[in-house]
Amino acid sequence: MQPPKIFINLNKNEVTIVKVEKRKLFDNPAKRFIIEFDQLGASFIEKRDDGLYLVNILKEVDMFGRVIRTRTVEEKRLSLQEAKEIIKSVIA
Repeated sequence: MQPPKIFINLNKNEVTIVKVEKRKLFDNPAKRFIIEFDQLGASFIEKRDDGLYLVNILKEVDMFGRVIRTRTVEEKRLSLQEAKEIIKSVIA
């Protein structure tokens, strides 16, 4: 982690502290950035050889909560700009 950047403005009696933190994206075997995840499904951005994809999966469960099957309900190719906007909205 980098040390924070500090800007001092004595005319306005203000100090601004900017903390910069870097994190790896797609740093897992599945190459996924998880947007949302719960016991019934997940939304994530998946990095593949041919680009980035927005994927939504749902788990179908029986009345006892046991998973019957998992199915993909949406799989959409994303532009780099769309992926950046989604990642920014999740992190912010």
